Amino acid sequence: MSVPMTSRRTRGDAARRSRSLLLTVEDFAGVERVTSLLRGRRYDVRGLRASVLDDGGWAVELDVPADEHGLWRLYERLQRLPAVIEVHLGPGLRGQLADKSTTDPEG
Repeated sequence: MSVPMTSRRTRGDAARRSRSLLLTVEDFAGVERVTSLLRGRRYDVRGLRASVLDDGGWAVELDVPADEHGLWRLYERLQRLPAVIEVHLGPGLRGQLADKSTTDPEG
């Protein structure tokens, strides 16, 4: 008899749910720079989708399980990457980091 595996939820699971970051980068080399940064810093990326835009740039969507602080740090790090033109939060997160930029003690 087999018993179905169920995921055991802990307190941190809700805080570390998967969240989306939407990026616009200059070219495919920019996509490679973003993935190199994520691999080099050992970010846990659950999904990465990239597509070519009409103007030749690339749209990249990242799904990362992170708490608010981790998401904020990744958002800031991606904004400092020269190949990244802009960074946006996925649906449902748009107001969270905008408020944090004025209250973050590190920023």
